Amino acid sequence: LDAVRESSGVPVCPAPQRSSGDAVIYRWYPGTDDGSLARGRLELRFTAARLTDALRRVEDVTRALVGEGDSAIVGEGADAVLVIRVPEGGGSGYIRGAGLYFVKAGFLASARSGTGGT
Repeated sequence: LDAVRESSGVPVCPAPQRSSGDAVIYRWYPGTDDGSLARGRLELRFTAARLTDALRRVEDVTRALVGEGDSAIVGEGADAVLVIRVPEGGGSGYIRGAGLYFVKAGFLASARSGTGGT
């Protein structure tokens, strides 16, 4: 999540928290763990008063996580995490009560078990 914090420039918080302004809200879905490799899915929901701001943040964070492609390794050594952008968890909309737009992006993450990298 450090890469998300650094590249988004807005508060990052876990779901189901709600934000009254620009933020990234994340949800982690644990997947498999065979004792040597742990996998899961990360869903990021970008909220902003302007849709263009949310879309820009999605692009900035995606570039930080996977570069110009669909996958990349984030971190180094035992803390390295393979991140792959996937369509699952994606979407967009408007939160009426809050007056905010949101855009969601989904990523698969794989890391060595027990490293805390995911």
